[in-house]
Amino acid sequence: MLTRSAEHPETSQPVAYQAVMAMMALLMAIHVMGCANRTRKPGAHTGDLPRLAVKVENSSGEMRAKEPITVSIPPTLAGRLEGRALELRTSSGTEIACQVDDVTGDGIPDELFFELDLKPNETIALEATPLRGKVTGLVEKKVHALVQRTERITRAAWESELMAYCTYGAAKLDFLGKVSPRLSTEYFFGREPHSPHEFSSTHGQDFMPIGMTLGGGGIFLSEDPRDRKRMSRPWTRNSFSKPDALSARAPYVTAEFEFTVLASGPLRAVVRADIKNWTTPFGRYEASQVYSIYANHRYTRGDIELTVVHSKAEDLLLGVGFRALPEERAFKATSSYCLAMSENVFDPAANGVVARFHGMALLYSPLAFKQALDTPEDGNNHIVLLDGIRGRTTIFYCAAWERDGEIASAQEWEQYVSALAERLHNPPQVEFETR
Repeated sequence: MLTRSAEHPETSQPVAYQAVMAMMALLMAIHVMGCANRTRKPGAHTGDLPRLAVKVENSSGEMRAKEPITVSIPPTLAGRLEGRALELRTSSGTEIACQVDDVTGDGIPDELFFELDLKPNETIALEATPLRGKVTGLVEKKVHALVQRTERITRAAWESELMAYCTYGAAKLDFLGKVSPRLSTEYFFGREPHSPHEFSSTHGQDFMPIGMTLGGGGIFLSEDPRDRKRMSRPWTRNSFSKPDALSARAPYVTAEFEFTVLASGPLRAVVRADIKNWTTPFGRYEASQVYSIYANHRYTRGDIELTVVHSKAEDLLLGVGFRALPEERAFKATSSYCLAMSENVFDPAANGVVARFHGMALLYSPLAFKQALDTPEDGNNHIVLLDGIRGRTTIFYCAAWERDGEIASAQEWEQYVSALAERLHNPPQVEFETR
């Protein structure tokens, strides 16, 4: 029965030979292997386990290049994989790079992830086969995720080769722009970190001033229907916020949070943020937000869920927004996305202009959309109110700057966001079954 996914050397050799071999070893080291980190060709398929048949249908009239596809692995297969890799091939025999992830953290594989090039109105059939031992297939690692812990703060960072994101406190985002397609979070937040506010000609920099604002994308609760511009945010002392600024928000600076890396490539990175002890004038809450980012794409996905709600608010709404920049030249809000564009972005921490063009966007379901507003609270923010208190709400965060060479003008940014909204809100249909 087909199930429809909701997701849419030898030392005696000549020196030249040794040099070549050393270079080959280095190239091997900087790649991650295909499905489940594949390394060597398998002896055979594992015949005693079921196979996973997948059908992906692009019902749109548009080309979908590198379309991210996620398939839930049925329990009948997931519980028996025991660390085995999966080989994914189309019905014509073409092998597709893929990744198996445990996104619930229970030690059992949950999801199969891959990307497909889909022609307009094309349907592709595939089969994922459990393998015995290791397999071939070099796949370049294009995503990464980590958690940085210092005496002052804890933050998570995740990236594709096109854009990097990091947390700023419990529930708002910051951006790190790239100057060329490469990974940069280890450079900025790894064992020997470099200041993200200092421009690197190889790794880029943080180009987003945050302060007390919602930054590049933050969540909050709207608890009072009489004042929808009032934001109840998960304030925490585990942040870059100054103590005097936080003291003004007492007694609600109580939130605690933890980050967990659930996947770190080669094709998809996933980070979960768990927020507890979020207190407000109306109640107490707990929440989780799972961030995902994909190879070949600059946006990041956030799946938000309120896991505990003890509230006296009569009409509770979920809010999401980003800061309004002083250099902002345009803002647009629709029922499915909002975007802003600015020029000559000045960051005091970087001592000057860090971006000649800067774009930000949030994308959300039109079915959840309630209202778009501007609020002067916490330094001026553009906010969107959503019906997202029950179940999971999905938000897509996205940013751009001209230094990566892909998007360099307001027109290009609006075209990109509009096309992305159409793509995200009309995903391919995915069906699967075990055989």
